[in-house]
Amino acid sequence: MKITYLQHASLQLKSRRTSLVVDPYYFLSPLEASISRFYPPHAVTADSLGPLDYVYCSHIHADHAHPRTLTRLKPQIRTLLLPAEKPALERLARALGFGDVVLLQDGVRTHLHERLAVTSHAHDNDVDTALVVEMDGTTVLHANDCVLSRAQMEHIRATTPVDYAFLPHSAVQDLYPLILPRPLAEQRALATTAELEQQGYLVDSAAALRPRVVVPYSYTVTYLNEDQRDFNSVGRTMPHQFVEAVRAQVPDQVCWVMAPGDVIDSRAGTVRLKSDNPYGRTVEEFRRRVDAFANSEAGQCTRVDFGDAQECDSLLQHHFRKERLWWKPLPALRGEVVGIHVLGEHNRRSHYFDFGTRTLSAEPPRPPQLEITVPAPYLAVILRKEEDAYMGLYTRRIQFKMAGAPLHNARLEATFYEQAFVFLFG
Repeated sequence: MKITYLQHASLQLKSRRTSLVVDPYYFLSPLEASISRFYPPHAVTADSLGPLDYVYCSHIHADHAHPRTLTRLKPQIRTLLLPAEKPALERLARALGFGDVVLLQDGVRTHLHERLAVTSHAHDNDVDTALVVEMDGTTVLHANDCVLSRAQMEHIRATTPVDYAFLPHSAVQDLYPLILPRPLAEQRALATTAELEQQGYLVDSAAALRPRVVVPYSYTVTYLNEDQRDFNSVGRTMPHQFVEAVRAQVPDQVCWVMAPGDVIDSRAGTVRLKSDNPYGRTVEEFRRRVDAFANSEAGQCTRVDFGDAQECDSLLQHHFRKERLWWKPLPALRGEVVGIHVLGEHNRRSHYFDFGTRTLSAEPPRPPQLEITVPAPYLAVILRKEEDAYMGLYTRRIQFKMAGAPLHNARLEATFYEQAFVFLFG
């Protein structure tokens, strides 16, 4: 079997008779490409993947169940595998036209054929899942963003000892977009705390699993716009730093640092690397390499025209007729007014939604509790459901302002902004 690290948290496991891809996320829209790109770069095409017997999406977030990528690959996907009891994920699959969908029950080993079995493991009180794949005598753990308990890790080790454990090497994916509204110094302080907590958990996970090989992976989404590149050096642990932390606790643990495009040959027990560590060993080295890539022709981000703010008027009118927005507001917004300021290339439109009277108006009926400023093209594609609302938060170009005293700490305040934005426009 060959295991190819494709991009971000996506792998392809391929034997002579079966091809399985997890968490496909490759084909960025122009809007997404204007916010971030993949680094280290590795071009994935539909042709390069070939026919796909199975595709697994671990959870609903767009960088793991990417509608644009799933749509592009749909003609070559035979069966979509999804964790059970994730209705939003199943609804997305049905809306995209997938008919052959298999729902995997939590912790239940599912035999897809005599040389392939999969087990989905859910994280309590979260949307996320991890997947254990047994193919041709090799067992792979695809952890992506999932925070399994130590008991779950030990159960996996006892029932299906893991050959290759793909573990996320950094908590940075949990920090963005929560830290974006904060000053850089405050971001670094928040990030350092979260990163140390995540690293301790992941090192403990490796010790509980004791796989044959640990592979740090995930989060190749990188800011390339000049005004956002500082975010790349906030709260990010490099794969080699993660490996050093693992070996400090488990000295004999074998670890391989892979980049997108690298391939494991499980039968030979070897890994083929495209290049020698494109990340660098420190955040400073990583930043220099990202800067060089961003300044190259291949790394140029797409510029998006902000368009005409007035084009969002009818979209907002239609969107705010949804009853779920009337009856189930976030507690902090119940009975309050939210201001939505839409920025065009040369104009600006303001709208105010009153949760008390359930009306949208051009003038505030009373001072708004929350104000959100968002570029017209970002808001338009989110309201048309062409992009996930969460994606819009990964740009510094969306601004938030809350009336009154701030919440107890910066992270709570940023979490509120995230929840409010996804609630309002998701």
